[in-house]
Amino acid sequence: MFSGKVVWSILWLMVFVVLQVHAGGDNNSVPYSSSITIDSVSVNEDNHPVIGWTLITEQEQGYIQIHRQLDDDSYGVVAQVPLDQDQFTDTGANAQIKPYSYYVVARDPDDDNIAVGEQAHQVVFQHNPQADVCEKTLAVSWLPYQVTTAVGEIQPLPSPFDLTHVMLSFDQQDYEEVITLPADTEEFLITADKAGEYCIRVQTIDTGTGVTSTSNTRCLSVNFAPEPEFLHLRKVSLNEESTHVQIVIHADNSVPQPSYVFQRYDPDSLEFVSLDTLQSNEQDLYYEDFETRANQHVEAYRVLALDSCMDQAMATDSVATIFAEVFTLSPNENQVSWNKYSGWENTVDSYILERKIFHEEDFIEIANLPGSQFEFTDELTNYPQSDLQGEILYRVLAIQDESGPFGFQDTVLSNIASVERELEVFIPNAFRPGSSIVENRQFRPRFTYFVPLDYRMQIFNRWGQRVFSTDDESQGWDGMYEGGVAPAGVYSYVISFKDNQGKSHQRKGTVVLAK
Repeated sequence: MFSGKVVWSILWLMVFVVLQVHAGGDNNSVPYSSSITIDSVSVNEDNHPVIGWTLITEQEQGYIQIHRQLDDDSYGVVAQVPLDQDQFTDTGANAQIKPYSYYVVARDPDDDNIAVGEQAHQVVFQHNPQADVCEKTLAVSWLPYQVTTAVGEIQPLPSPFDLTHVMLSFDQQDYEEVITLPADTEEFLITADKAGEYCIRVQTIDTGTGVTSTSNTRCLSVNFAPEPEFLHLRKVSLNEESTHVQIVIHADNSVPQPSYVFQRYDPDSLEFVSLDTLQSNEQDLYYEDFETRANQHVEAYRVLALDSCMDQAMATDSVATIFAEVFTLSPNENQVSWNKYSGWENTVDSYILERKIFHEEDFIEIANLPGSQFEFTDELTNYPQSDLQGEILYRVLAIQDESGPFGFQDTVLSNIASVERELEVFIPNAFRPGSSIVENRQFRPRFTYFVPLDYRMQIFNRWGQRVFSTDDESQGWDGMYEGGVAPAGVYSYVISFKDNQGKSHQRKGTVVLAK
């Protein structure tokens, strides 16, 4: 059995050994317990890591060593500070380059360990944000705060932080919290719908102690595709032959990669449908719609301007074609009417009405009308009837007032409207030689719009005998036969002729000779 004195000696020896091991195993180490723990590694506004720690010791003299992880993953001393200092800013490290990891050691004046931090702390590291100007978002991503063993084979340890704040500053304004996320979150999508500078920080927090760690700061200038300052629908016009619609726009070509969507109104779906999309930096852009029905009714069009994200930046007003119609009022009168052209800010200066008769080569101007007039009666009394058989064509030209904002004076064409004056032959079905009305005393046909060629009229009684014949279209049968008045009754006729286009015609029928 050991004596009491021996037992106490053994106990004191064991305490001494423990203290020696804890302090670094040096005979000069202090004979009492100390500890040092990193509270957090954060990044200041200059993007330098700031290390904060807590040292518990009775030692009054000594210093703190700060160890930083090097490129080969080993740790090296980067600074030493007085023992009573509890934080250090590592100006030799740029937190924009990589995530830095640190541990700390407290030593006495003899360079013996007072306490060694058993944990290495790696700061939150934010990657470069990625802007999607078309979606108007910023993709923010980062490496979360990490805690590992400080020496030997590095092992992960639990993080002291439980929440992460994403902080945003726009155009150098104060930082505001965008969202709070779990501490292990690594990315977030920020709405960036305004042009300007976005600066982002990621801050993780221990809600129990209030200790925080802030990442490096990333800033990014966001510029959206500029919108055009003007988009002018210069004209919506049918072509000279009235086969398709021509559209001309005058646009701001200073914007990058502009695209234009040409649309036509669909009366069935009651909405505009897209015809084509053209990309061009030309200031004046031309488009032709060959699928139009502008010869049958009014067609309305509009144009959309798209930015480089293919988003609508501007749209013109709806502009309709001019649709002209013509009606026959009498053998010598046609009435032409049309809708108002509303595609110009400065309205229409005048409408010019043109006409083309089948035997003429070109359209000729027949009226110059004010921009407030939308119909005109065309009197054809100066034309011989023979000139008015067949198709007569009309079209309307709208002339722009040149006082508009762009100084243009464009011309817009309507469709070509036509009226067909068909061959007209009036043949009476009875006549009376003694009538008080001169026109009723003879039987003869009346020709409208033409003078017949190779004319011949023959009249037969009921026994097939020819009682009258003539080759003169102005001569009619007065009812006389063989020197006297033919008996009253029904007679047959055969009339043959050619029109002024050389086409042969024949009319057969009966006529009553009345007394």
